[in-house]
Amino acid sequence: MPNVLHWGMVDPKHLQLPCSSPQVDAWAMGVLAYELLVGHPPFEHESRSETYQHIMNREPRYPSHMSSGARDFISLALCKVRGASSPRGVLPISWLSSH
Repeated sequence: MPNVLHWGMVDPKHLQLPCSSPQVDAWAMGVLAYELLVGHPPFEHESRSETYQHIMNREPRYPSHMSSGARDFISLALCKVRGASSPRGVLPISWLSSH
């Protein structure tokens, strides 16, 4: 079982092999940004197993009021391809720099 602060925040790689990496840090930044802007985690559902399935197989739903810059930042941070995101790859996005 992954060691996480909130089960809605678990990184998809943790569902298979617990680890710590820049990609996990980027994932956490994306989840937190989404939760701060929307009011709930991007993949949270009624059951833990359903939440895990959404983390592994679905993309978050973005509300229409969310700016395209915020969507871009969160989408990059929540990328599920290994090595595709890192804090260095996410931080330069203009949306984050403007806030």
